[in-house]
Amino acid sequence: MNSACFFACVQPAAPYNDCMLKLYHATPARNLPSILKRGLLKRKATGKRKAVWAVPVSGIPWACMHVAWKHKCPITEVVVLEFTVPAEQVRFMPQQLGYIERDVPPESFGTIQTFALVARTGGVDGRATRRGS
Repeated sequence: MNSACFFACVQPAAPYNDCMLKLYHATPARNLPSILKRGLLKRKATGKRKAVWAVPVSGIPWACMHVAWKHKCPITEVVVLEFTVPAEQVRFMPQQLGYIERDVPPESFGTIQTFALVARTGGVDGRATRRGS
């Protein structure tokens, strides 16, 4: 088992013994239609490393602020996507910022929340909208 599993292990849906991580990706809301259709694409990363960037639940506030600053959009226009990936695909930096060097398909997505909901509830909660709901 990967040592990164302590962040947020969840039981895999399939009968595999591999650890799955529940992570969160913040993005401007204007990107949501494309992401829901195609998934999170590493080639769309705007930094030096072409990867899908993600944080554990404790990193959501920082990720929202970072996205608002980097993409020059109001923080109220930032959405947070929950997704699960195999732990061995994730690399973590010291600040608990993780990256995946593969695309994340839409089938991996869980809840989608606005920053306003995250701020109001103090984190991720069950009142978020589910994709397709």
